[in-house]
Amino acid sequence: MASPVLASSSTWTPSSLSAPEADEQQHPPRVRRVGPQLLADELVAEELIAGAPTVKGGRELTTDRDPWTHNAWDKIPWDKEQQQQAQAAIERQKLDAVPSELQQIYNADPAAYWDGFYKNVKGGGQQQQLRGGIMGTDTRSPGIDSPDNFFSDRAWLRNEFPELSDAIRSDAGPKTIVEIGCGPGNTLFPLYSFNENPQLSLHGYDFSKQAVDLVLANPSFNPEHLTSSVWDLASPSGLPPTLAPASVDIAILIFCFSALHPLQWSQAFENLHAMLKPGGVILFRDYGRNDMAQLRFKKGRLMDTFGGLYVRGDGTRVYFFERDELLAIFGRLKEGALATKEENGQANGDGGEPIADSEETNPNPKPIMAPEAIAMRSKDKRFELLQLGVDRRLLLNRKKMIKMYRVWLQGRWRKPLGKEV
Repeated sequence: MASPVLASSSTWTPSSLSAPEADEQQHPPRVRRVGPQLLADELVAEELIAGAPTVKGGRELTTDRDPWTHNAWDKIPWDKEQQQQAQAAIERQKLDAVPSELQQIYNADPAAYWDGFYKNVKGGGQQQQLRGGIMGTDTRSPGIDSPDNFFSDRAWLRNEFPELSDAIRSDAGPKTIVEIGCGPGNTLFPLYSFNENPQLSLHGYDFSKQAVDLVLANPSFNPEHLTSSVWDLASPSGLPPTLAPASVDIAILIFCFSALHPLQWSQAFENLHAMLKPGGVILFRDYGRNDMAQLRFKKGRLMDTFGGLYVRGDGTRVYFFERDELLAIFGRLKEGALATKEENGQANGDGGEPIADSEETNPNPKPIMAPEAIAMRSKDKRFELLQLGVDRRLLLNRKKMIKMYRVWLQGRWRKPLGKEV
């Protein structure tokens, strides 16, 4: 199969299509979702809107416990049979991948597909979930009426990313936080609502205009303290006009990087490096390889032979990361940092001891899928790894008796201070 290609004006444009083909671009090919795939896609939509919390420590499933007594279990090891089943699922997907000509269409204007996703949200398809995620009016959640309730709903923001709690304290001093891939502002608005720091500046960016429109239309939007605009993290033009170089203390990337094509990783890195102050941090959470949402993709969804990039039924892309890929993308380890694998977001690089790996180390790991520009990056353009964990969880739908094995990756990186480069 041909390699995935990012279309440019020299290779493909809507105007170059015949009338039937142009109509197909306006109404792109969609894959009918049935059974398990529909469930997987709905879970992805829920995570994009409400987040995917993790629990440090959490509830562990031991051999003497009945899994059906709770809805979720943490630190779930995979046995060899599960690993073999996962690999078999990916091999089946490779046999019927997305044709190269369709890959070119999906890659030409990914923001258009996300516009469609958020237009459905705006039209009411997931509006109630949005209200629950932003304003707390959904009966699923306790409501965002206090910092405790908000952080209880998204415990991982407080427990896993303490930088956010510190930045909104009254004595934190001047701080600039950007949420990239902000969607309708599900992290942006709660941070603003509970901020006690008079010198905090918040910016939300998304390459979907529909998402930004949702931010601007939110009753809580205050242009004196918040900005939001359309911007692509992988833009070759660099930073948005509203953001000065080396001005950002915290960059939040939650289910954002997975929307990029691997050929865009290097430019995304350059933009992140340019925006962060020395000492600024990246807070990252995204999909891990062999997540249930990946393994339940059926034919016509895989977009690369490495098994990481897929297209959903609505045309939006998603990448499922290997831990080593993220190490390659963001750069070197902090001196003295722990290089061993770990599970469930345990600290790595802060002096904390990693917990035991739940899977055997592969003595012959496959090559990391990373563009050459990443591999050849100079040492003065890398980030220090503060933490990178694999969060494996078992979620159960006890009504339907369905087990869902989820895999997320969570990390923190720091831009070195000038004297440390």
